[in-house]
Amino acid sequence: MKILIINEYFAPVGGTEQYLLPLCRELEGMGHEIAVAFGMETGREELVENRKSYFIPNTLGLHSGRNQVGLKKLEIAVRDENPDLIYIHQVHNPYAIKILTKDKPCVRYFHGYKIGCPAGHRSLLKSDTICEDPVAYRCLVRAYTERCMPRNIFKSNRLVRLSFANLKANMQIKRFIVASKYMRQMLANNGLPEERIEVIPYYTDLPSLSKETRETKSPPNILFFGRLVQPKGLQYLIKALEHIDGPWKCIIIGEGPELKTIQDLARELQISGNIQFTGWQPHSELGKYYRQAWLVVVPSVWPEPFCIVGIEAMSYGKPVVAFDVGGISDWLEDSHTGFLVPRLDVMGLVRKIEMLLKDKELAEKFGKQGRLNVENRFTKDIHLKKLMQVFESVLS
Repeated sequence: MKILIINEYFAPVGGTEQYLLPLCRELEGMGHEIAVAFGMETGREELVENRKSYFIPNTLGLHSGRNQVGLKKLEIAVRDENPDLIYIHQVHNPYAIKILTKDKPCVRYFHGYKIGCPAGHRSLLKSDTICEDPVAYRCLVRAYTERCMPRNIFKSNRLVRLSFANLKANMQIKRFIVASKYMRQMLANNGLPEERIEVIPYYTDLPSLSKETRETKSPPNILFFGRLVQPKGLQYLIKALEHIDGPWKCIIIGEGPELKTIQDLARELQISGNIQFTGWQPHSELGKYYRQAWLVVVPSVWPEPFCIVGIEAMSYGKPVVAFDVGGISDWLEDSHTGFLVPRLDVMGLVRKIEMLLKDKELAEKFGKQGRLNVENRFTKDIHLKKLMQVFESVLS
């Protein structure tokens, strides 16, 4: 099968690419011919010999508009490659979608909310709540009252109109894939046909646990991994750590604009000596941090579409504590592989973290059950089998 894969980035910049880059290698290993097209350069692109790559700037993004030069390049790329199928990821320009769906069957994996939320994050900032409503012109009122979009009526109106245009353009796609039931419901609420929406969760590798050693010396490690931005909720974990009884150490892996704010908060709460900021780490280095962790915390306050960090943690036999938002409950079974805590409940976070720190047997039990959960539901083979079933059904 010849597959053209389209994504705005083709470098390790986020969760989408963390899934997409190894997927290309897996598909090639299965004997499929892969070509890729992307619209943003970072200097870290994963360009492989004998794999055709097309750089099409200023064409795939939300605000690219009718860039005739770029759209023509995209059209030529599709024509020259002549793929059996196009696999679309982060492409938010409705004009680009129209070109991709014009003559070729397309499958799309929705990784985020830009299709059903003009702001892209489904969060109402002033009231600090999650928005569950579909895109509508009432979003313009919320832009003013909730500040979830620009309060400038012209800018917010353009975002709403782009959402409607994207919904209309994506109607021509044969099948949609999402990682969680929460995402499927979001697409259905926005009018995409539910019978065309398939839930195929992300996958993770299964590391060997033969050399696994839980850190028994004091203090035990609490691990956070993610972008240092407000929606990831690291500020709530820092506030919770102030109340943790007993010795502990927190390892924070990631970088982002909230780094200084988080460091200042830790100093203010007089716990900065217990926190280590490692900065960004390549994926190949994460294993040692997971192995040394006692537990992993996912304090996201926005509705995570899935959160790959969770299944990675479980693959290493680690329990997870997380706020119950978005698609997290698809992989985190409360009181079985970790704990789900009501959103923004800092003291609830404290209680569950302390429970795992103080009860070694419970932490190890949850970790083993999490590993088994990954083996049964979130492996590469399971994902690829379901993905190929979707591809073949579209082509048939």
